[in-house]
Amino acid sequence: SYHRSVIIKYIIVGNELIPGPLAPYVLTAMENLDDMLSRHGISSISVTTTVLMDVLTYVYTPPSQAFFSSSSVDFMSSLLSFLDSRGYPLFVNVYPFLVYYATGKIPLQYAQFTSPVPVVTDGSFSYLNLLDQMVDSLYVAMEKVGQTNVTLAIAETGWPSAGVSGASVGDASIYNNNFVAHVLSSKGTPRRPNTPLEAFVYNMFNEDRRSGVFANLGLFYPDKNPVYPVQFGLS
Repeated sequence: SYHRSVIIKYIIVGNELIPGPLAPYVLTAMENLDDMLSRHGISSISVTTTVLMDVLTYVYTPPSQAFFSSSSVDFMSSLLSFLDSRGYPLFVNVYPFLVYYATGKIPLQYAQFTSPVPVVTDGSFSYLNLLDQMVDSLYVAMEKVGQTNVTLAIAETGWPSAGVSGASVGDASIYNNNFVAHVLSSKGTPRRPNTPLEAFVYNMFNEDRRSGVFANLGLFYPDKNPVYPVQFGLS
């Protein structure tokens, strides 16, 4: 049973179901859960979902050129209308490493928050890091379906410490520490400078039963020893 002394901020209905074959069922499930909470007098919990960057036609593009893909646009429009009506955020999994790895043409500094100068200029907006560019691409796609009020939050991000080319403990440490510092700065993104990012690092532990990128995103090994330290701004 739910005890009101326990702080639950979000209920995430599905992870990366949009786009995909289960996408048509996500909004109905969210509405049902939201109605149930309302009937029990619980108004402090936001009901939302987590989407892939693949909801966009192209994951790596100047934000002004971003659109929802044909397989996602109808689902996203309805979903965003619901979130807007409730004041709930939309969660998204944002992995600059995957774009860096897949394209082979993105400067490592840009992917890791260490570029000293803007790498991408999109109209009047300049980007010092790839994550901001990816988040703003989703904001622009949302604007193009008439949604300007829904805020984005990052459900997952990280950098692998082993398992694939371009992964190392050093690079993972650089990315996650710089990412945390970027979020704690509360600067938002170039297109949403007054909207601080709420974000979560994936993952707490390496997953020794997986392979490739997602086996080595943890901050700790399965034996609880740290892979590398991350400064979360906590005493």
